[in-house]
Amino acid sequence: MKLKVGKLGKDTFLLTIGMGLRAFSQGLVFIIIARSMGADGYGAFVSIIAIASMLSGLVGFGSHVLLTRDTALDQKKFNSAWGHTLLSLTISIPIIFVVYLLFAFFILPNEIGWIPILFIGIADLIFWPLSNVCVSAYQGFERMGRVSRMIIVPVMMRLLSAFIFLSLLINENIQYSMLLTWSSLYLIAAIAASSYTQWMVYKDLGKPLFLNSHWFARIKESMPFALWASSDKLYIDADKVMLTRMTSLDVTGIYSAAYRLVDIFLLPIQSLIGAATPRFFQEGSKGIHHSLIYSIKLIKIPFIYSLSIGFIIYLSADFIPFILGSSFNESIEAIRYLAWIPIIILPKILLQSILASSGFQKKGMQIVLMGAAINILSNLFLIPVMGWKGAAIATYIAEISMSFIMTLLLYHLMKKDSLLTKAI
Repeated sequence: MKLKVGKLGKDTFLLTIGMGLRAFSQGLVFIIIARSMGADGYGAFVSIIAIASMLSGLVGFGSHVLLTRDTALDQKKFNSAWGHTLLSLTISIPIIFVVYLLFAFFILPNEIGWIPILFIGIADLIFWPLSNVCVSAYQGFERMGRVSRMIIVPVMMRLLSAFIFLSLLINENIQYSMLLTWSSLYLIAAIAASSYTQWMVYKDLGKPLFLNSHWFARIKESMPFALWASSDKLYIDADKVMLTRMTSLDVTGIYSAAYRLVDIFLLPIQSLIGAATPRFFQEGSKGIHHSLIYSIKLIKIPFIYSLSIGFIIYLSADFIPFILGSSFNESIEAIRYLAWIPIIILPKILLQSILASSGFQKKGMQIVLMGAAINILSNLFLIPVMGWKGAAIATYIAEISMSFIMTLLLYHLMKKDSLLTKAI
């Protein structure tokens, strides 16, 4: 199939606008919260977010991926796929929320307090997932303008909440806990965003159709995607949780601030992959060879961008204390340690897309879970010796390991597929 550069370019442009605005808004939120709370307070907030994030991939049992896939292949299946997604969310949320509370009880320091933990958990495990599945709904129709809006709305609500938080901070006559106040505003933003995005899907795409007869079969099919997402989140956020447990909240804040800044620069790559997801499934349905060829056509621009942005991040690290405050001075070195994450992570992102779109989501999930295990074990060994530097090194070890193992798996699958084709 000839790559339709115009359509993909337009979709990527629309998503880049959405993710660009999201990155800008998230950057403002990050600056406001980090500068207001300092390294210690920001570390407390991030440690709660990290636990919720590790479990958020399980919310909905991965049904949002089937929603995108089924709609991309046959738009008439949207209503039943949408009903299955909402049903899966409803059933999964209570179970996962209990697990979240147990993790918080055993991991987080008592000084954080339970009300912020509850508020942030409700926001990240109930209302933000209700917003995120709306992205998948429009993604299946390749309506990237709407996808862009669904991406922007939640973070704009968060930004509005951050400005309200800042206005309260300026008023010196108001006495309050910064973490409690921000977690309250964070929850309100999540409720507002999910209400709007769910209403938009209902208005634009129609009502959900609830068909319970095939629910368990679809859960069995979608669960590898959920475990994959959860493994990915575990890999990304385990180091922050472990830093909280093994060092201190201010060290967690310093490292997390650096990681957050680097993560924002990954958004354009995520835009491209997001725009290409429906086509990955279309090509993957023909065989893994087609999905690989499609990914090769995409790789040039992300590679140049990732390499360039690494140099930019490294060279601009000195400006961070001017933006976030003096409590983040040590983040300069942390940013330089993490500056090359975009170029290191790119092969894994493309390999994941190839495997997931070609029906090998279980194998991909197993590799990501293996990567999470490598990351955790590396952190257990390195953090006590090197602090946040150990966490950064563990990230590189895990990324390179996953890319290497996925490459070996892809080679094996391609070779097997080639032999099967010859036999036929």
